[in-house]
Amino acid sequence: MSKTAAVIVNPASGKTRAARIAEELSSLLSARGITPEILHTSAAGDAFEFSRSRVSHDLLYAVGGDGTLNEVVSGVYKSQGAATIVPVPAGTANVVSKELNLPQNLEELVDLSLRDCGRNFDLISTEFPAADRRRLCLMCAGIGFDADIVRRVSQRRTEKGISFATYILPILESLFSYSFPRLAIKIDEQEVAEGCTFLIIGNMLRYGGPFRIFPSADPRDGELEICCMFGKSKLNFIRYGFASLLGIMPRQSGVKYFRGKKIEITCASGVPVQMDGDYFGDLPVKFEILPAVTRLCAR
Repeated sequence: MSKTAAVIVNPASGKTRAARIAEELSSLLSARGITPEILHTSAAGDAFEFSRSRVSHDLLYAVGGDGTLNEVVSGVYKSQGAATIVPVPAGTANVVSKELNLPQNLEELVDLSLRDCGRNFDLISTEFPAADRRRLCLMCAGIGFDADIVRRVSQRRTEKGISFATYILPILESLFSYSFPRLAIKIDEQEVAEGCTFLIIGNMLRYGGPFRIFPSADPRDGELEICCMFGKSKLNFIRYGFASLLGIMPRQSGVKYFRGKKIEITCASGVPVQMDGDYFGDLPVKFEILPAVTRLCAR
């Protein structure tokens, strides 16, 4: 029996590269006897709505960056659908595609997706109690310094999208202006990491493209890995940045790791929160792991 498929594409992703990839993807599927439904997003939230109403398809191809993928995953989860989601990288970092060890060659990716490539993965449920808002997160979340950078990047986002160069000025601005307030953290109802000034939660090994912060994170084990940093000086955070590039964060002074299923973070002052590379709000925030609730193509 032939599979059914929809291609959800963010045409602005990768400076219009996503639109070209979607055309090629459609041709490759058609050559294999599948006529996909092609859906182009035009605003934030479109990919969520498209995926939520297309869960009857066998395959949903998410063509764009990690933000587009987050919306597709969230839409399928919201509708309790069983469609297999296929990340087709066309964004800046494309962390999930690398994490799932997916082929970079599009034809190979299509052939893999038409086999039984679906695997169940965990998601992170995020709640902002003060604003009564919720969101799902697939890869990671950051509270503090990195979220301040992401917030600044979001203010510079244009229709042409973003690139790694877009981050340079926001990184410098955050280094010189962010105050690193202390966070109050509870993991599985236990208070931990007193004095932590920057926290990153990981569901996958990779973080933000080339950075490797979580040496034992596994998106299928039903737990979150938490990296707490205690530095307050600019030099400390420059050191943390280089250590994460080299994959040696666990060996750094002023860094502690924890694991857990539920995390609650508060602070006396407003501290930004980013999820999967997008700024979403300020503390307080609660995180909880949702085991094996989304189906992604992987090998």
